[in-house]
Amino acid sequence: MDENGKKQAFIQVLDGKNLSAKYHKFNFEDFIPNSKIHHVRISKNIFKSDCISLELPEIEGELIFEKLSPWSNSIFSPGIMGPFSFVPFMECYHGILSMDHDIQGELFLDGEKISFNKGKGYIEKDWGHSFPVGYIWMQTNHFSQPGTSVKVS
Repeated sequence: MDENGKKQAFIQVLDGKNLSAKYHKFNFEDFIPNSKIHHVRISKNIFKSDCISLELPEIEGELIFEKLSPWSNSIFSPGIMGPFSFVPFMECYHGILSMDHDIQGELFLDGEKISFNKGKGYIEKDWGHSFPVGYIWMQTNHFSQPGTSVKVS
């Protein structure tokens, strides 16, 4: 929501190899979340814990995620936010759905096929009504020892 109260949905596509970013705006009504499970639909684009399906002007395709390794989120192990995850008036929340998992599938970027078969993945989510103006975020799971993952923010 902008400073005038106008709501919108968006999908941001970051391309680290080419140092580019694309921002796709959608009508707020195109944003359909599910409050019980991680399943978000924005127009024809679907984001779930076990897959994504994209249909954007420059990128389309489907990726399947297997062998997810979620970060625990219980009273005894309260997730990435620690005890703050239980505070009801926080401006924003953060959750890690998988620190490391396998990827199968392909995307077409500007018509060029990119295979993600045997790739490694990481899934996180953020929600709330206000986010930090600036922050540093880094994540990697490409180590010689399988199952190793590091996230810093």
